Amino acid sequence: MNNIVEEKAKGIGNKLLNEATRDIIESMGSIIRSNLPQRAIIEASRRNNPTIFSNIMKILQDLSPERFKQHSVCINCYGSTEDLVLSNDVVYNLRINRYDFFIVRSDWSADCYGNKDYSVSIEFFGPNKWKYKKKMMKRVKESIKNGDGYITIINIDMANMCVSKRSFERVILKSDVKRRIVKGIYDWVKAKQWYEENQLVYKLGILLYGPPGTGKSSICRAIASMFQVNRIINFSFDDIENSLSEISYAESSGKLPVIVLMEDIDRIFSDDNPIKDPIENNKGRISVTTTITTNDKKKQILLQILDGVYSNANTIYIATTNHIENLDPAIRRYGRFDIQEKIDYFEKQEAVRFVKNFGLDETFLKLHEDKITYPIQPAYLQSLVMQYRNESHNK
Repeated sequence: MNNIVEEKAKGIGNKLLNEATRDIIESMGSIIRSNLPQRAIIEASRRNNPTIFSNIMKILQDLSPERFKQHSVCINCYGSTEDLVLSNDVVYNLRINRYDFFIVRSDWSADCYGNKDYSVSIEFFGPNKWKYKKKMMKRVKESIKNGDGYITIINIDMANMCVSKRSFERVILKSDVKRRIVKGIYDWVKAKQWYEENQLVYKLGILLYGPPGTGKSSICRAIASMFQVNRIINFSFDDIENSLSEISYAESSGKLPVIVLMEDIDRIFSDDNPIKDPIENNKGRISVTTTITTNDKKKQILLQILDGVYSNANTIYIATTNHIENLDPAIRRYGRFDIQEKIDYFEKQEAVRFVKNFGLDETFLKLHEDKITYPIQPAYLQSLVMQYRNESHNK
């Protein structure tokens, strides 16, 4: 009898111990994950990044033909490399040397209309992971021909992405808004000598604000296309040092001007404390003797980027926000953002011009008048156009 009791007690004790151990491991895992450095990862999807995706497939095939053949499938069955993709949920690794390796993962997905997409990610591990990620991206970029119709967005936190170029002619805005943006940019271009003669940093700040879904990011792409610049640096306030280094590197080695995108900058203004202008109070430098919060530090550095010691010449800074009321006046003042425009919903005349971009006319708007109320969100109107296209193709 005593043996049975002892066995039961031992079993209960082991169960409690296992549960406690599991809780400890999970807690430790959370702590470790929260303190891990940023991941050295490259991601691309066939739908959103067709050129990069295709080149990654070619590179993986070159690196290990046998492994690639083992895990790939031909989606169009014509036998061309472009039509080969990795099978769904594939995971395999390739060793670079004794200490460094990378893991390849694939995933298949479909949207609400059943359109398939294929994505791939390559994550690098080891003491030289950032070096090999950079080498891989260099190889991907070298295999992309100039003028392929894509702009590379460099984001320090995330993978390099590719988006299609966009002509300003296809960007639908209120006529006076577009005119002021284009004129402001051209005035800045023509004033380079004046900036140099007056010893001012030759940079331009553009602040685009308004409700979500109005095409603020499209304007950024259009501005890059104006200068035939194929890189947009997506500034990260979570990795400021690397972002600043990337801007400096782009200025010294890339095609000018450097285009820097700061999306949703209102997110760093989550508290209600007004910020102090470091230009006026710290003689152009951030004080290191004052204890400041993380958000305060981000705000101060933003001021220095726009008009201070971190401001780079030959650079266009484009900031977007859905909540301009959350921005501190010190950020919004002219001299930091010389072009400030509200990007709003479409009235009917803008909606007509918008659908004409897709080969449609006012008849389309009348056909969907039960779904349309003016002013209308551009993103919603585009979704109606895409839905109409898919329904037409499926007939």
